[in-house]
Amino acid sequence: MAGGESERRRADMGVIVALPVECAAVLSVLDGYEVLPPTQLDPNTYYLGKVVTAGSEKGAREPTAVVVAQCPKMGNNGSAMVAKDLIRSFRTQHIVMVGIAAGIPSPKSHDKHVRLGDVVVSYGAGVVQYDLMKRHPDGRLEIRSTLPPASRILTGAVDFLETARLQGDVSWTKHIERTGQLGQRPPDSSDVLHILRGKSSQRWIKLEHPNDDRTPGVPKVHRGLIGSGNCLMKDVTERDRLAQDEGILALEMEGAGIADAAWNQSEVADYLVIRGISDYADREKNNVWQPYAAAVAAAYFRAVIMTDVIPFAGGE
Repeated sequence: MAGGESERRRADMGVIVALPVECAAVLSVLDGYEVLPPTQLDPNTYYLGKVVTAGSEKGAREPTAVVVAQCPKMGNNGSAMVAKDLIRSFRTQHIVMVGIAAGIPSPKSHDKHVRLGDVVVSYGAGVVQYDLMKRHPDGRLEIRSTLPPASRILTGAVDFLETARLQGDVSWTKHIERTGQLGQRPPDSSDVLHILRGKSSQRWIKLEHPNDDRTPGVPKVHRGLIGSGNCLMKDVTERDRLAQDEGILALEMEGAGIADAAWNQSEVADYLVIRGISDYADREKNNVWQPYAAAVAAAYFRAVIMTDVIPFAGGE
């Protein structure tokens, strides 16, 4: 192997996933892949594939080489370890976390209302590690997260897709078909929103979704801040506080590790987090929307590459 056992073939873009369903969804949107087993210096199994874009079909550029790795465990610690190994082994220029997350609904703010099956992409500040805190003597909690922002290059591709949407083009959703059964959207009747009324009685009340500017059955893409922590959130009070105080749109458990790994290899890699929404981080959390959420995140990831606006260093 050229460069020694710790250095594998170069990949333009690395993808980290946390769950098998996320891995299956990402692999389904690639144009073929091969499995690379672990080595003595790198314990991860990798899937090395490619995405053929319009530019590569015309010979203007090479197909985008994509390497995929799955975390051995949940949480930011595991994702940071895997991402660092991947960046080192494949000299990857860009790294993307693709998978599912809990969305934070905003029924009173239509433009920010996140629903099941939507996509949330890290944008602006990118990711905040909401459980990295300082606890003051009066009990007040202060978030001390200082993660780097999402990649300007990758968010440029996100901007490209948003411009297309504003022109009426949501053709990126055609990539959902590549995921097969994973991309079968559950019925909208299973997208039920509840709110908590009364601190003492803890009454759960069903709430109708607002009429926002979405096309029925089509995932809406939200660009903004993603909250990441080593905590599986099912507390709506804390969920809503994070949305109000920090402006967080979705909650997950690996993005901060990805951001740290990219920062640690700042001369090599930058990052983006793409999340399909599978639940609302409440007591009704279940797995019904997980396959579809993984599918839409993977489809959007392919769409980002297909924009052909991301510069790559090129293969060997």
